[in-house]
Parts: sequence; C-alpha cells; structure tokens
Amino acid sequence: RICPMPTRLNQDLHRILGLLRDGPKTAHKLQFALGRKASRESCLLMTLHRQGHIFSRCCVTGPKGNPINRRELRTPSDRREEDAPALNTTSPELP
Repeated sequence: RICPMPTRLNQDLHRILGLLRDGPKTAHKLQFALGRKASRESCLLMTLHRQGHIFSRCCVTGPKGNPINRRELRTPSDRREEDAPALNTTSPELP
C-alpha cells in the first residue's frame, strides 16, 4: 500500500495512478505529464510495479522500431489471471 503521508514521493505515486486511470500510457507520456526527469519517473514506475499497482501487458513500437512498454493499472481480474496455474508445455507427451 501507498502510505497516506503527504510526502513528495507519495504525491507523485498518486499522480501516476491518477493518470493511468484514463488508460495505459508509456513512461514518456507519464514523464511529460508529471514534468519529472526520466530517472525519477523510472524509479516511481518501478516502485508501483513492485507494489503490484501497475503492470505492462503490451508494448508499442517506438519511432526507431524499438518496443516500448505501456503501463496500466492492475485490476482484480489481472491478479486472478496471474494466480491461475500455467499450462505445463515442457512435459513429455504421453504415448
């Protein structure tokens, strides 16, 4: 959980979560909206990711052809999908 204390860190974390309520965004768009440096934005996104508030489901192609993650809010249905057992594709086939 994000601490309710009004620190600059928590204010920035809440602002990012507010921006992501409108839909997925790239780190660049979030950085531009917050007016923060890229290193600060990266730290904030990693914090929210580690806390389980956001994730990256898909990528978009950047101007140079490189993949760019789109961050979005994690919903309860996303958590259920992650908790579901994965199919075991490495087991040997039965005769």
